[in-house]
Amino acid sequence: MYFSAPTGHTGTISKVTFFGGDWGTYNESDDAVMVFYMSPSLPSPCGVSAYDGRIVIGVKHPLYDSVVSTVLAAKMSGSTVDVTYLTSCTKRYNSWDFGYIALP
Repeated sequence: MYFSAPTGHTGTISKVTFFGGDWGTYNESDDAVMVFYMSPSLPSPCGVSAYDGRIVIGVKHPLYDSVVSTVLAAKMSGSTVDVTYLTSCTKRYNSWDFGYIALP
């Protein structure tokens, strides 16, 4: 069982992906998410070793727009970021839940 204890990680953004919660079916009412990967890599999420470590944030999260802007700026500039993710996979079973992000 995984608990929502925060875990910190420092690195650069290596990949960013946006998609609907049920991306296999087109639905404009679907809940959008952004996932991002880091270098060095995050651990596999919630014991699902078939997936690379990544962090997810949903469009309904109050910081979604700010996090998208920060992640994209950091990706484009190659800046180092400090992130904290929760050791839970509530939003997607194969992605760590977002905690916070900071530019050191």
